[in-house]
Amino acid sequence: MIRIIVLMTSILSISIYANTAQNLSNLFVTTAAAGALVALNETQYEMWLKSELEGWKDTETKSTSSLAESCNMIVEARITGNRRQNVILFAVTNKSDETILVRPTDVKVVYSSGVERLANFPFDVSPTEVKPNWWMRSIVMLPHKNEFKNVDYIDVVIPFSNESGVESDCKVKVRLNRNKEVPEEKSTYTRGVYLDFAYMFGTNLFSSESQKELDTSSMSSISFNFNFYFNNYLGLSIGMLGSSYENNANTILESELNEKVDARFFSGYIGLLAKYEFKPKFILYYGGGYHSYSIKNLERDVGPEREVVSGGSYYLTIGQEYVFSRVNSGFWTGDYSVGLHYYHINISDEKINNVKLKGSLNPIMLTFRMAL
Repeated sequence: MIRIIVLMTSILSISIYANTAQNLSNLFVTTAAAGALVALNETQYEMWLKSELEGWKDTETKSTSSLAESCNMIVEARITGNRRQNVILFAVTNKSDETILVRPTDVKVVYSSGVERLANFPFDVSPTEVKPNWWMRSIVMLPHKNEFKNVDYIDVVIPFSNESGVESDCKVKVRLNRNKEVPEEKSTYTRGVYLDFAYMFGTNLFSSESQKELDTSSMSSISFNFNFYFNNYLGLSIGMLGSSYENNANTILESELNEKVDARFFSGYIGLLAKYEFKPKFILYYGGGYHSYSIKNLERDVGPEREVVSGGSYYLTIGQEYVFSRVNSGFWTGDYSVGLHYYHINISDEKINNVKLKGSLNPIMLTFRMAL
């Protein structure tokens, strides 16, 4: 579901027609998706309007809308967006006596910082014909959300061509102003995610208390987790972690089961995960929660002896990752990162024949993450 939302956000494009310019609120938007045209109905259009950036809304009108007129062309622009990217929504009304063409790919956005960007589309976009007293509407996707930081205004420059495709001297510039009466919202220039998936593998650094009696020097660990984010900084983490190790010494497992065995630790966990991008592309993760675990003897196929111990306790984690790729459009839209994560996995006061197995495992794992 969220993947579909991200895809629709990434590929929204161009144009629409009406037989009058009297009522802009009744516009329909046409989008291009996988080569097909899909109409955006009034409800969907209203949803876009609801996502206008709060920090860019005028205090009186409660809207980001701005109007400009030149060479018999009227242009309205708004600024909207989501966690992934910001977009410019604009409408052109042709009040001239000639048919004109609008090329959405030629629309230029100029930030107060001096940065200039052309409209970003993940597919080929054809010019849109606008006849006299007709209008069109389009969405301009902006590729880099972090460029909004410390920006006071944005100029949207729309060039026009005649019916033959020759660019005219007519260009309309609409200025969108940030509301300086309210603090700049971090979410406006910080790229967020809806969910991510992480794959981790590594080894145990050390064990504590009774767990030291298990030979964990060759212990390997693997983990998978899904994180569903409430906002840009906090999410729900659900995952599992498995570890295996050989019991080569005279340990609790050997003495209680009267044989040398291989053992496996398995844990399913749920908790909270917070993140903080302290530098561009460098993200700090930290969190914790509850995990349910079991330690099993792999060499016994039947009988109650197979499950050596099970229980539940808490876990803690901290890690750092580097975002090596950010894909802004297409099916693989998302952030891709690698890093290291440390886990402290507590084992509660469980017993085998009155012998305690209390302690902790502390794996460190290489992590690959895909954030959507």
